[in-house]
Amino acid sequence: MDLGKDKISGLFLKFLFPTIAGMIFSSIFVVVDGIMVGKGIGSEGLAGVNLISPLFTLSAGLGLMFGMGGSVLASEALGSGHIKQARTYTFFTLKLAMISSLLTLTFLLIFADETLSLLGVPEDLSDKASQYYYPLIPAIFFNVLMTAGLFFIRLDGAPSFAMICVAISSIGNIFLDWLFIFPFGLGMFGAALATTLSQVAGFGIMVHYIVRRARIFRFSSMKLQSSEEKKLSLTGRIMSIGFPAFLGDLSISFMVILGNFVFNKYVGVDGIAAFSVVCFIFPIIFMAYNAIVQSVQPIISYNYKQYLRRANQALNLSLLTIVVCGIIFSGIAWFWSENLVSLFLEQGTTAWELAARRGVGLFGTGFLFFGINILLIGYMQSIGIVKQAIFLTVVRGGILTAVTFILLPIIFGINGIWLAVPVAEMISFVCIIIVLNKLLLSKNNNK
Repeated sequence: MDLGKDKISGLFLKFLFPTIAGMIFSSIFVVVDGIMVGKGIGSEGLAGVNLISPLFTLSAGLGLMFGMGGSVLASEALGSGHIKQARTYTFFTLKLAMISSLLTLTFLLIFADETLSLLGVPEDLSDKASQYYYPLIPAIFFNVLMTAGLFFIRLDGAPSFAMICVAISSIGNIFLDWLFIFPFGLGMFGAALATTLSQVAGFGIMVHYIVRRARIFRFSSMKLQSSEEKKLSLTGRIMSIGFPAFLGDLSISFMVILGNFVFNKYVGVDGIAAFSVVCFIFPIIFMAYNAIVQSVQPIISYNYKQYLRRANQALNLSLLTIVVCGIIFSGIAWFWSENLVSLFLEQGTTAWELAARRGVGLFGTGFLFFGINILLIGYMQSIGIVKQAIFLTVVRGGILTAVTFILLPIIFGINGIWLAVPVAEMISFVCIIIVLNKLLLSKNNNK
């Protein structure tokens, strides 16, 4: 693939199809994981997984931060013909990802009780949550590195191999989930162990590619020959560019924690179980949108400085894709909510009624705006508008989400809890459009 000369639509599709396919495998893993826990362990087990799931989302966010930040710099270097510099960025980024994941893993093990408390685990679910928590911790290390490494495999011109990494991990997780939960009867411990072992498998395939098969980014003993000051500067650049991606994933964890707290306050454990259904669905929607952003990012980063028209074509094409997907996702959530909820919960239970009769449909009204917001903030990252991207991500995923979760239940009752995230996304969309238009007008005037 020639990022500077090939037709934009062809490039986009070459990146998109394997990336989307990989996300589909991940989505299947998430759904099947929830189904097996819900059917094999029960609604309390599903609620327990939902309480711990923000940690796995956090690890994916760390991987996205390093992967996005490092690949943007590597893409720009390749676009300028600096191949050696692109390799240096790659391996330095993976080193940062490894160090950060080890520190995170150590913290979660040492401060396990404090972490469980911070996640809002109620006493009646503490046993099930703990059974899931400890065997899941090692998965965080491998998930961070695999998520970051897949960016460079795609940039190396092998998006199909990146898909294979995700597919092997997901299929392995599905099989091990069934094996550990049903024949072996390992319950919550088995569900978490299945996730950890599947992440190890995907990580191993990724390492095999970098060591044996990579064209540009094959592993070598190359080190960053620079002063500590310059290393710190590069670390700051990588993390600042990728930080909005981390915040975007962190905002999902924040949404899950806050939603669990609000549902527990207004409804109880049945509310957490009902909310867990959309918490299993929402990351799937995020994966699909994230696949689109990851597919267009190297094209935009490579072309923006030298071939602006090509970068804009890539943005418009990805925006059209997001809009179509958003309409489809919202329609499924609204018209097939009962079928979706029945995959996770037994029909007729209180949790099923809460999710199927009102919850999933109302929550799904925000899917379109969520996708557009993710894309536009990703675009800002790709062209180096980092501070504003960070600010908008904090507003979208933090401030507005907290405000709507607090105010809407007071005004609309339980329906207000389901509408909190959609309303936050709609308001965020308006804010992002205003800021982005202002920035682009300012850039054009300066030229």
